Amino acid sequence: DNSVLASGAFTLCRSHAGADEKVCTQHNTTSTTTTTVTGPSTTTVTREPSKDPTLFCFMVVTKNSGIEDILTVQLSNQASIFGCEEHLLISYGGELRFREGETAELPAPGIPAGDAAALEQATHLASVMVQVWEVVFADGRCMSLDWTVKVEPDVVFLPDRLRAYLHPNTSPQGKLLYVLNCDRFPGPPLLLGSLEVVARRALERYSHGLGTCKGLLPSWHTLNEAKFMQHCLELLGVGSMVDSDLISDDECWASPCTNLSKTAFHVERDANSYMRCWEQATEANLAATWDLDFVKH
Repeated sequence: DNSVLASGAFTLCRSHAGADEKVCTQHNTTSTTTTTVTGPSTTTVTREPSKDPTLFCFMVVTKNSGIEDILTVQLSNQASIFGCEEHLLISYGGELRFREGETAELPAPGIPAGDAAALEQATHLASVMVQVWEVVFADGRCMSLDWTVKVEPDVVFLPDRLRAYLHPNTSPQGKLLYVLNCDRFPGPPLLLGSLEVVARRALERYSHGLGTCKGLLPSWHTLNEAKFMQHCLELLGVGSMVDSDLISDDECWASPCTNLSKTAFHVERDANSYMRCWEQATEANLAATWDLDFVKH
């Protein structure tokens, strides 16, 4: 029961390949406690070493949001965060019925567990997302991979396309870089929270500089989380690259799911819409591959 956890505490759960249990670690500011939880075994995908950019991907979901159907579609197709080298599913406000893969539970003090709308709204605030990032940093795997990607649940995200996109800006030592994914006149380039892409060195600086940003940004906790992150990375001297082709999103530029230039599509929050867009995007990939093979031969 998350209600017994102190504010700022969270629980990380890891599954073991072939085992019908998860090892859960409770974190807070003073101590760490480990317990074993029996549950469904998790499917583990083994990938051969590759020169492609490696991705740590995470998603924040809320209890009673009805998101489990979309998560099931994603998992069964190894889509979204489940197609990355490593992933973490963070549940805000209570435990989900969906228990596959690497998970974390973050309590929501002051918000009733049944108030799905309030929980969802809170995840767009910097005050909550800073806690989410602290969970990601505590998990630690993000610091061993090239890029970290935060994906919203209703985004049809295609990791292979993102790897190809990031390849020219990936190096063994890493780059001090993140992606601004909306460039719409007349405003300046912006970071949309639906898909946030940050290189490892930039993430290291962000993790060490969060306290500085809180001190320099008045009322930081009331800001939209993406706006806070953009301002913070700018204050910390992190470079950016601008590309509004990264994601199709009504908040910036929308395009059909057959658009091959996009790495992600923000869709309606239901499993049917998600599956329809994912099928259109993957079929477009196959068609492009077939056309290329046809030309070569």
